[in-house]
Amino acid sequence: MFIQTSACSAVRPFRRVCLVIFIAIWGATACASYRPSFDDNWMAPTDSVESLPPKATPLFYDAVAGVQWPQHAAEIESHLNQGAGHAHHVNDIVRARDHFYAHSQAVIALAHSGYHEGTLYLMFCPMARDDAGAYWLQQEDSLLNPYFGSQMLRCGSMRGALEGAAGGHGE
Repeated sequence: MFIQTSACSAVRPFRRVCLVIFIAIWGATACASYRPSFDDNWMAPTDSVESLPPKATPLFYDAVAGVQWPQHAAEIESHLNQGAGHAHHVNDIVRARDHFYAHSQAVIALAHSGYHEGTLYLMFCPMARDDAGAYWLQQEDSLLNPYFGSQMLRCGSMRGALEGAAGGHGE
């Protein structure tokens, strides 16, 4: 089940920074050669945000903290802050994917409201999280499963495409 939200202009800064970093996090969790450092390996793409330093995790949490969240978005903020201040303790892929799951639910809710540019693809793996299933977003329509990496990289299906607002939501 997704977190529900209504559109609000207070979330606008999130679209530019958090979604780009989140997509990079998905890429890192889907990659076959995961190394033990959550903080060092969740890298953001250099062509997406100008002058982005190499460590995406602290930037993600800083971006979340920089948004003045309205009261009705408290649940989204809580999910996005899961693990804040403790990313350096996440040193295995299972814990990293747990954080990714919580972040995914909040980011999906924001994407449903159009707080992104371009198209994002909603993917689902029924076997993730001990067969409870999990959704995530990707920029590409070719499924790359972040929950199983190279073991089952193509496990799952695309459940839809989310079109971002032209020129950015609310702008």
